[in-house]
Amino acid sequence: MGHALPYEDVLALRDRMWELSPSLVRYDTLEHTSTNIALAGLKTLAAHTASVRVSGEPFLKPIANFYQTDPISRAYVLGSSIPLPNLTLGYAGPAGR
Repeated sequence: MGHALPYEDVLALRDRMWELSPSLVRYDTLEHTSTNIALAGLKTLAAHTASVRVSGEPFLKPIANFYQTDPISRAYVLGSSIPLPNLTLGYAGPAGR
């Protein structure tokens, strides 16, 4: 952060993305994973979880209150306890009701 990227325009950035990982700029194309990459990922996963044992306890949700995960909801203490004003702006509903 606070540093300029060494690219003059978006096309230069996309060219660099193509050099690093062509799948990043191949839209609507499914890239198949090679066997070597899949095995490397599985070996890494196995190494990091080797000491973990299954306890039989049910899984718990990592977030107790999902609906307050964004900063606006957390800052809005009153929530829905205050009724919202009618903002229909003269709309009388279907068939003039």
